[in-house]
Amino acid sequence: MDKIGVYKDLCERLQNMYDKEQEMYNDSFSVIYEKRGLDAAVTLIEDTWNRLDNLTLHQDNIKVYDSIMETMLLDLAHYCLMTLIEYKVATGKYLEKALAYTD
Repeated sequence: MDKIGVYKDLCERLQNMYDKEQEMYNDSFSVIYEKRGLDAAVTLIEDTWNRLDNLTLHQDNIKVYDSIMETMLLDLAHYCLMTLIEYKVATGKYLEKALAYTD
C-alpha cells in the first residue's frame, strides 16, 4: 500500500474510533472540554505523549511494542482531532482557509 492508501486507511480507522466512542461514551470528550476547556484536552494529549515517550525509552523490554506504539499514535491523532472539533465548535473559528496547503 502506498502512503496515500495508508493515510486513507488511518483516517478511516480514526473515523471508526470516533463513531464507536461517541456511541459508547455519549460524547464524554465534549463534556470534559466544555467543563475544563482546552486545558483538559492538552492534559489528555500530554499524558498520552508522556506514555509514548516512556515507551520509546523502554522499547527493547516490551514484546508488543509495535502494537502499543501504533495504538498510542492513533490515540494522539484522535485526541488532536477531537480537540480541533471542540475548538471549532466552541469558537466558531474555522481554519480551513487559513492553512497554507488548502485551496
